[in-house]
Amino acid sequence: MGSARLRQDVVATVLVEVEAILNSRPMIAPSSNPNDGEVLTPGHFLIGGTLTPLPLVSTEPVVDAKLTILKRCQLISNIKRRFWIDWSRD
Repeated sequence: MGSARLRQDVVATVLVEVEAILNSRPMIAPSSNPNDGEVLTPGHFLIGGTLTPLPLVSTEPVVDAKLTILKRCQLISNIKRRFWIDWSRD
C-alpha cells in the first residue's frame, strides 16, 4: 500500500472482507476424500456456510495513485489477496 491514503469506506470494505476471509479459513485440514463433504469454518457457525471463496493469487503490486472507482475495487482486491497469502502461510 505504501503511502496511499485510503478513504474510510475503502478501509471499512477491506476490514469486512478480511473478516470474511478469517471466518472462511478451514478449522481442520481438508480431507482428500471427496465424500467427506465441506470442511468446517467459523463461517459455518455464524451463517451455516463459508463466507467467501478463496481469492485467486496475484503478484500484481497495489496501485498507488488517484483512485477511480475501478482502481479502488482493484486496490481492495489486491489488499485481500495479499492478506490471504500472508494469513494462509501461518
